Amino acid sequence: MHRTLAFSALTSCLLLASCGGPETTTTSGTAGAATTTGGSGGSGAEGGSGGATITATNGGAGGSGAGGSGGGTTTTTGTPGECTPDEMEACYTGPAATLGQGICKGGMRKCKADGSWGLCLGEVTPLSEACTTPGDDDCDGQVNEEGEGCVCVPGTLGDCYSGPPGTQDVGNCVGGKAPCNADGLGYGGCVGQMLPAPESCVAASDEDCNGVALACTGDDLWHKRFGDAGVQTAAAIAASNGGAVIAGAFAGSVDFGGGALASGGANDAFVASYDYLGAHEWSKRFGDVAAQAATGVAVDGDGNVFVVGDYAGKIDAGGGMQTSAGLTDVFLVKYSANGAFLWSKSFGDTKAQNAFGVATDAQGRVAITGSFIGDLQFGGDLLTSAGVADVFVAVFDTDGGHVWSKRFGDAAAQTGKAIAFGPLGEVVIAGDAAGTVDFGGGGLVTAGATDVFVASFDAAGAPLWSKVFGNNVAQVANAVALDSVGNVVVAASFAGTINFGGGALTTAGGNDVGLAKFTTGGMPLWSKRFGAAGADIARGVAVDPFGTVTLAGDFTGSVNFGGAAALASAGATDVFVAKYDAMGTHLWSRKAGDAVAQVASGVAADGSGVFVTGSFAGAINFGGGALTSAGMNDVFLVKLAQ
Repeated sequence: MHRTLAFSALTSCLLLASCGGPETTTTSGTAGAATTTGGSGGSGAEGGSGGATITATNGGAGGSGAGGSGGGTTTTTGTPGECTPDEMEACYTGPAATLGQGICKGGMRKCKADGSWGLCLGEVTPLSEACTTPGDDDCDGQVNEEGEGCVCVPGTLGDCYSGPPGTQDVGNCVGGKAPCNADGLGYGGCVGQMLPAPESCVAASDEDCNGVALACTGDDLWHKRFGDAGVQTAAAIAASNGGAVIAGAFAGSVDFGGGALASGGANDAFVASYDYLGAHEWSKRFGDVAAQAATGVAVDGDGNVFVVGDYAGKIDAGGGMQTSAGLTDVFLVKYSANGAFLWSKSFGDTKAQNAFGVATDAQGRVAITGSFIGDLQFGGDLLTSAGVADVFVAVFDTDGGHVWSKRFGDAAAQTGKAIAFGPLGEVVIAGDAAGTVDFGGGGLVTAGATDVFVASFDAAGAPLWSKVFGNNVAQVANAVALDSVGNVVVAASFAGTINFGGGALTTAGGNDVGLAKFTTGGMPLWSKRFGAAGADIARGVAVDPFGTVTLAGDFTGSVNFGGAAALASAGATDVFVAKYDAMGTHLWSRKAGDAVAQVASGVAADGSGVFVTGSFAGAINFGGGALTSAGMNDVFLVKLAQ
């Protein structure tokens, strides 16, 4: 009976699946062993306690019948046997080829208590590529190769050229390389490219990349005349952004392109500005019944215009009336690039003060020179002349504030005729002197009537070097210019013999033209003379950005300025213009005039060409058509090709 009951209970257990898993059969309520298979609970009245609470792949079932308690608590979390609990290993769930590429990296995972692996922690798997990040977001070995706004792959180089269309690979112009920026959104600066540049006729190459190398010709590009039956005289010229500004004096009525200007009396000062095609931009006059004259003009890097001159009576240059203190006073006025008045100054006492030259530098400072008798006050110490006439130099800041001023001379006559700034702010003056003159480096004794002098000062006015040149007859310097490294070029007229340091130059007749170049320290580089038996006068010199030198003046007779043939004047005096390279080699020369008198008073040059101004009677032709004066003297303005 007992056996039968036991068998029946077992059979019932199997049929009802109320006992443990198939691996172990237990008839008592003994706690199951702590194995991966839980013991089953006992059946019927004999049912004891269930299996111990364990975590197993297959938990034991609760015992059947009355009083049977359930098996141990069970959870199923994975496949057992994958790992040993608490074991750690490297892991990565992204595509295998992306591991270690770009931002992608592996993590670590830990074995859980049930023998299965936990999550992979710390790993970075591929993302969508984005240009706003500098890395390889999708871990394919490329950076910023896709995505909105992407331009390039950081660290790579792309072709670049920022010049005008059609100029790349023409003449000197070539493209360069630009590095891709770190964000992939664009490129950095273009390195190694060659862009169009102002063309020098001296170089055989095509610098402006228009397909043609520029030749040195001096051809007439445009020309103009101004005047009426009275006397109009141009005294100075400055280049301005491919155009020119001229200054001088006039009587009567003259139209410079902006409407007729009428003088107030003997002579009025004028200034007029023209663009690169010769179109009138603005013009002004100032003066009263007495005599006024503009004698120098300069243009700074912003296009501001400085005009210097001397006057008797009263002038209003735009800022109110100014009255001279005596015979003649010096005036200095500044206009903006469009001709608006900025400021003006007047200097002098009851005696005669005359200005002849003005210059400006990259900082907008302005320097003037001339001669004076009596007292001058520029804003520093009072300057008092020692004799007949002394040289003055004064430097002002861009607002007209005094920087420094000096006088030089003895009981004889000394005159500052021209002034220029150097690249380091140095100031160079040139002129003529008699007697003994000390520019700060010791007394220089002249040899005769007047000698040429050149003197250089640093930006603060301290003397750098000074020299005199001449013999016992008259020599004068009328113009000075400096190149981009500070070399000094002087234009002079002389009788007798003069030696600029490269050997004696002797005139062929009355007056000859002298041209000399010195280093920034005053050492001679080269010198030349041009002339015939008549009067040949150098009145202007200019150095362009390429270092070429242009000389202008007037001559009589037949003069060879270095070309294959001499130039012959047609009458009283003709204008000459001659161009030389930085070593003094002749490039071209030309003349203009007829049987009456024509005079060149100034020359300027920039990368676009050469500008010449002066005064003429009769007719004058630089090759582009004749200009005919309306009366005694008219003003001419011409632009010549390099």
